[in-house]
Amino acid sequence: MRFVAVLLLGSRVGAECPNACSGHGTCGAFDECTCYPNYQGGDCSLRTCPFATSHVDSPKGDLDGSADELSGPDTTVIVDSTVFPYGTTEQYPLMVDSRGYTLVNTAHAYTECANKGICDRKSGECECFEGYEGAACQRASCPDPQCSGHGTCQTAAEIAWKDNSNEYKLWDKDLTMGCVCEPGYTGPSCADKMCKYGVDPLYDDDEYMSIRVPTARVIFENKNRYMPSGENGKLAGTYAIKFYDVFGEDYHTTPILVNSTCEDITTALEELPNAVVPKDSVMCNMQNEQNKDEIAYDLTFQENPGDLTPIEIDMYLDGSRTTVYNDRTPTTEKTYNITVDYNVSVTVYPNYYGIAGEFVDYFSEYCKGVSITMSQITNTYGTTAGVRGRVDALSKAESKLLKKCLGDSNGDSSDNVEVYDWDFGTWNTTLYPHIVKIAPHPTVGTEPKADVYDAGKFYLLWFNENEGPEGTFYTGNLPEAVSGKEYTVFTTHGVASVITNATRTIAKPSMVNLSSALPVTGYFDKGKNMIYTSADASCYHSELATCLEKGDLIFLFDANWPTDVSGNLGKSTITSIGASNSGNLYKIVKIGINHPTTTTYLTEDRYYIVVDKVINWDGSKKVRRGDLGLAPQDQYIGHQWIIKFVPEETNGNYEYVQECSGRGLCDMESGLCECFTGYTNDNCDLQSSLAV
Repeated sequence: MRFVAVLLLGSRVGAECPNACSGHGTCGAFDECTCYPNYQGGDCSLRTCPFATSHVDSPKGDLDGSADELSGPDTTVIVDSTVFPYGTTEQYPLMVDSRGYTLVNTAHAYTECANKGICDRKSGECECFEGYEGAACQRASCPDPQCSGHGTCQTAAEIAWKDNSNEYKLWDKDLTMGCVCEPGYTGPSCADKMCKYGVDPLYDDDEYMSIRVPTARVIFENKNRYMPSGENGKLAGTYAIKFYDVFGEDYHTTPILVNSTCEDITTALEELPNAVVPKDSVMCNMQNEQNKDEIAYDLTFQENPGDLTPIEIDMYLDGSRTTVYNDRTPTTEKTYNITVDYNVSVTVYPNYYGIAGEFVDYFSEYCKGVSITMSQITNTYGTTAGVRGRVDALSKAESKLLKKCLGDSNGDSSDNVEVYDWDFGTWNTTLYPHIVKIAPHPTVGTEPKADVYDAGKFYLLWFNENEGPEGTFYTGNLPEAVSGKEYTVFTTHGVASVITNATRTIAKPSMVNLSSALPVTGYFDKGKNMIYTSADASCYHSELATCLEKGDLIFLFDANWPTDVSGNLGKSTITSIGASNSGNLYKIVKIGINHPTTTTYLTEDRYYIVVDKVINWDGSKKVRRGDLGLAPQDQYIGHQWIIKFVPEETNGNYEYVQECSGRGLCDMESGLCECFTGYTNDNCDLQSSLAV
């Protein structure tokens, strides 16, 4: 019996860990398993799944079994556990860096299966929730990995970069996925087919309305204008036009001779596949003679409505060397051969007036009963004079009607005046000027509505109550120098605001005037779409009362108005008179800050805005900061004011170019329009008597 007792005592001392730690750990003191990495549980039989950045953070609960309320995020519990060897917290995770310093404004801590899946403890694999994929469920997947065969699945960073090289740097830049559809398809999985676009026939049934369609001015120019004595130069070679339809699909014309006629150019465009440019729909005007060292022409795409991607010119049809060149031909007999100069540039922008297509008319409110004429005048302000536009004498009735049509300019009715409930929009008292669209009167020409595509231009408009018996309306930018031509006026419910250094701390920015707030100015070159601003105007960084971000709309006017508190008139252009072709609406497609360059100390070139269209006039004039009382004094900045335009959300916006012309429903399975009663055509843009 004594021998047996000794054996029993020995067996008690030699007890093992549960299940021998399942072969995935070591047995230590107190019969406790220490699991190998990626195993857990009392017997190390459970697998640990991959960790990744959480899509959503969540508290972990009562990890230490204290049965009390959860400890705070600064209290670390269960240190040395197999899952959290450095410990973790019971509430939302406390984010610290490698030195133990607390981080603020953080989220998305590392969690098992990224908090978007359930761990299979037997296999160690994550079972992801619907819409998530990856070993740790780290990716928010595309609804269909194949995007229905009509697109590609890409990351948020890739999608942003393809959109004008924008950079997306948030935590999920490589984790959130989305389908990028090919032209003509839409929807989260690119399964829906889009229908043809057209102009709402009810928009154009009024003789006062006109349609803004895409235009282009194309200029080929030999940069090396110097020709040796006895030589002439002329442009030669071929190029192609890349045309984009309303869906963003691009089409290339066959090669076009650089000295072709307008007939040759329109033929090449109208022969594109699928009748993407309808026959007899392109209006072309040659702006100078051919066979010279500069060729320019204007195009108007009358049957391709909408805000289309501007056309492009492809001068590289044979590879890396341009196929358009300057042929330098001796005019007298020479012993050397004819030489060729490839230093040829091409510029494309909306036509001379900068008119581009649109989907939405934000200035659709016709001021009934008002017909105006305009002229260019010279006004003196203090000791300086400037050329600007003036609305010629209005009758008393017309002046009243125009005031009522203009209404409130800044969204603040407390500063409105007179029974018309309007404000002056005067350049020296408000940051919120009136902007109007002024279009030719329909009776101008040989018959009513001579040109349905003469859509008019945008103007700054303000009022001087002390001039004339009824006061006088002025335009900041110049009108055409056409005497006696009648125009109609269209107003907006949107708000235009000058970007200034007024900060968000101002209680009522609408009451700030130009005597206490200097504008944020910019400069740009004709033929470019990059604007360099005098200060950071982005909403992401700046503290301005009115800031800018991607997707915002801005106006650029070559306006004769004060640019500093002393009242000195400043012009945007380098010319003495100014541009009558300014005043266009642009969309910001990118805004950011560059690193300083070797020339930044001379000219501000860090803060930039990229707009969706090339600018058709020269805004490159600059001024010393010191001349405006700013520092650093010797650094040059632009002269051009930037005006942000915010459309009224529901009132006065007419989306007149849309699928099925807004007069039918799109069958997304077939891509065909189902027109409402009384409307017909493949895009429902024809009205029949049944609709009357």
